[in-house]
Amino acid sequence: MQAAKRFAQAMGATITTAAATAALGFTAHGLADGLLATLLLAAGLESILAFCVGCQIFKLLMRAGLVPVEVCAECADIRAPGQARRRPASSHGRSSPAAPSGRPSPAALSR
Repeated sequence: MQAAKRFAQAMGATITTAAATAALGFTAHGLADGLLATLLLAAGLESILAFCVGCQIFKLLMRAGLVPVEVCAECADIRAPGQARRRPASSHGRSSPAAPSGRPSPAALSR
């Protein structure tokens, strides 16, 4: 799912850049307006209906075989390849539960 969201973000950035280039570089304001209207439609669908246009395009590209299935398998693993697991924090020889930041949790500090 992360790959699809990143793909959608990249599509948004590409459309924004293309619209800016069309308007500022080529004075093609009609093209820029069309691209921005497309961008607003996609953003509105995502925010109002939770329908991600970029994710749907990504899914179609996967079905067509243009995006390998391994891309999503890599996204499913939250650890980077070869990354060692974090050791729990300890204070003065005692082990205490660690918060996600690696610092002791507030419950452990109140003991």
